[in-house]
Amino acid sequence: MLLAIFVIALVALIILTVLGMARTYGKAGKPPWAIIVPIFNVHCMVKMAQKSGWWTLAICIPYIGWLFSIPVYTAVARRFGKNDLFGIGLLFLPFICFPILAFGKAVYTPEGIYTPLEEVFA
Repeated sequence: MLLAIFVIALVALIILTVLGMARTYGKAGKPPWAIIVPIFNVHCMVKMAQKSGWWTLAICIPYIGWLFSIPVYTAVARRFGKNDLFGIGLLFLPFICFPILAFGKAVYTPEGIYTPLEEVFA
């Protein structure tokens, strides 16, 4: 019984994350269905961050690719008017941060708004 509750909660988190990412991609002018295509998903995220296509290959490197993801996700957060800490949240807590972007009032701006971490903690 406990396992069934765990599985249902996990599936609900996955659905919430997928819907949040799809709507976030749509706000940025990317196709919402792109989140279910493995490499294209990463490529669209890199393009939302306005980074070079080489970043897609760097992120796909096993074991160290997540290190290249940090600047990409922080750049995406800036494009939506959020700070760098929110970008880290997009990477490590996507089931919380992507729905905030998707269903909140955040608007994608290609030039981005930079809020340094120093201002967050000041």
